This record gives sequence, C-alpha cells and structure tokens, in this order.
Amino acid sequence: MSTFVLAVSIGVNLLVFTVVNALWIRPLPFPEPDRVVTILPEHLGFTGLDLPLFRMFEGGVAGQVITTDLHEGLRPRIELAETKQEPETLGVTSGYFRVLGLTIRGRDFRPEDELQGAEPVGIISDRLWNNVFGRRTEVIGAVLPAKPIPLRVIGVAPPGFAGARRGERADLWIPTGLVNRLAPADWSSRGLTGPLMVFARLGAGQNVAAMERRYYE
Repeated sequence: MSTFVLAVSIGVNLLVFTVVNALWIRPLPFPEPDRVVTILPEHLGFTGLDLPLFRMFEGGVAGQVITTDLHEGLRPRIELAETKQEPETLGVTSGYFRVLGLTIRGRDFRPEDELQGAEPVGIISDRLWNNVFGRRTEVIGAVLPAKPIPLRVIGVAPPGFAGARRGERADLWIPTGLVNRLAPADWSSRGLTGPLMVFARLGAGQNVAAMERRYYE
C-alpha cells in the first residue's frame, strides 16, 4: 500500500486503495477502486469537506462517520419492526455512493437529507431488501416502522455492497445528520458528529503524486 502525507498542517493522510491491498479481505465492491482514495482525519470531530485539499478532487468527496471500539457511542442503533433486529447502520454524507461509483435503486441521498429537522431517511442493502422484504418494490419510498423513530426507505444499494471498508456488513445507510438521533452517546451537545473517514475520487487525468505536488505549489 502506498501512503502519501498531504496537508501536514491539518493532519491528514492520503491512502490509495488498490485491488490487492492487505487491509482488505475481499475485492473492493465498487468500480475503478484504483481511482478512489481515503483521507483519514487524526482528530475527533473532523467533519468539514470544504477544505482546499478536498476541492482538488474532480471526482468528488464524501464522508463516513467512523465507529470503532473507541467510538462505540457513535454507532447508530435502530430496530426495524419487520425484523425485530438492529441492522448494521452507517452514517454517510450525501456524496458517498456517487463517489464510490455506485448507482442506487430509487434515489440517492441529497445534501438536504443531512440538515437538522429533515425527514429520517435511509438506504437499505440489496441483501436486506431480498431477505426481509422479498424484493417488494413498494418498500422503496415507504416509511418503515422502527424504534426509536420510523424511517423512510429512499433506495436500495447495489447487490453485494455492504460497505467500503474491511469487515463492514452494513444493511442500512443513513445521513450523517441523523447519527446523533440514533447514537447512544449525546454527541450533539458538543456540536460533533464524530470523526469522518473521507472518500475521494480522482478525476480524469488526476493522480496522487501530481496532486501532492499541486497542493504544495
């Protein structure tokens, strides 16, 4: 794996995803994975996607709230009445599926879905759609009974996709703005949505080495 240190003053690393990568247990589940990079923030509460570094990526940027053992309080918890279980849920920004090059059945997230007071919406996995809902088309657009809040299903992720990172088995994606309402810890009182892993897609003709030089020009 190649690692390039960029923007030391804001403390981020740029990591190139490749198909053969020791961090992954399966081929990357999205198109052209060699064109996708991650930018790992090194401090809690890093949520801005408007830094000059990110604007250089012509293919766009998106974020995913990181939930680990250290940040277990950030893990969204929602129980679907249909299953009586809590699906693995990831909080992502509106550009997540687009940056990964994935097409949603139904509609994708929009920036307004992340705003405070927006209707709670989610995108379910193809696995959940098949195993629980029998691939019923009327599920897309429907409001599902759930605890602690009902959730409108706006789309279904592509078959086989369960998250971009190793070990993820996601069946539900929600906007980052909804994470605070569904996470056990009260992060909103501190104005945080937790740390983001930022995904970026290189544009046509872009490569990591050239962008590194460009950043320091």
